[in-house]
Amino acid sequence: LRCDGHDLSSLHDGDWVVIYDPNKQAGEFFEISHVQYDASSIQHNTMPLSKSYPKGSKIIKMNKIKYYIDNTTDPNHPRLMMQHVGRLPLIYADNISDLQFQYLLSSGAIVDVPPLARMVREVMINITARTNKPDDEFINQYRTRSLQTSVKVRNLGIN
Repeated sequence: LRCDGHDLSSLHDGDWVVIYDPNKQAGEFFEISHVQYDASSIQHNTMPLSKSYPKGSKIIKMNKIKYYIDNTTDPNHPRLMMQHVGRLPLIYADNISDLQFQYLLSSGAIVDVPPLARMVREVMINITARTNKPDDEFINQYRTRSLQTSVKVRNLGIN
């Protein structure tokens, strides 16, 4: 991708970006395979784009982060983990036993895995935490609290 006249110093090999065509209000994700700073060009050899993007399209760097529950390292104390691409996972929070996402689509359907990002209108998040120590008065030994919230997604599905 030619990026004449633009500063590419914040982009690096292995970064994930979104290329966005503001005229068609559509875009896609890809991984940068090589940044040619002198030639003002971005390579994406491992992921072909679905179409040619016109001059004036935007390239936006993404922070791709994976969140998951680690309940194998210490089953008595599950942890919410956070991992940036290419880095070791970090403990984000202790005693988190569950994390779920659901997606409200433009059709009104609620799904666990959206077919296309542009169809998502809202993300529903459910997280469950539990006490650090067991409580013998409870059947499952731990007191738990669940928090549910939703986030309306901006700039998706504008069309």
